[in-house]
Amino acid sequence: MDELEDDDLGEDYDPRLLFLYQYLSRTVKFKVDKWHKMMATEDYKAMVMNFINRPTEEKLIITLTSAGVLQPSTNFPVSSKSKSSYFIRRRPEPLTAANVRQLLMFGDISPKPIDELAVLIEEVYFPMLTSPVNTESWPRPLVEDISRRVTELKDVIYKVKGQVYGQTILTMPPNVNLINKEEEKILRG
Repeated sequence: MDELEDDDLGEDYDPRLLFLYQYLSRTVKFKVDKWHKMMATEDYKAMVMNFINRPTEEKLIITLTSAGVLQPSTNFPVSSKSKSSYFIRRRPEPLTAANVRQLLMFGDISPKPIDELAVLIEEVYFPMLTSPVNTESWPRPLVEDISRRVTELKDVIYKVKGQVYGQTILTMPPNVNLINKEEEKILRG
């Protein structure tokens, strides 16, 4: 994507707002008119400006609604069908053009966080914490305990995911991959 310039928002635009705009336009993918509409709505503008100007304002969450409107909030969405972006102050200090990147934590919130958590546990933490390469220097009881606990966490995540979607999801036994390996051995003779 092309680098966004001050020209997109007008000359003399507050660099702190420019930072928010640039981040949002890259992650949420919207046109500048959506930003202008948000800033033209007094309540929305006040919320954004309070976050920018008041060190006591801890967080700002901006969602592109299904109606195509950028909607700021000071609370995380309970449920959303759209991706949101968050900006959280690390410390209650004034936000300046020079410290905006260091002072703010920023990122995106998925409309389906439980799915992302399940993938994170299954595809990142579980393999990392149960890999023999990563655990070779650990005592055997520790490896077994961590493996059991990560498996329990994975099972809980899948049960919660099933409850959220109104489905019954049965968890797989911890060593299900060994069944596939044994099957391959049997088939080879």
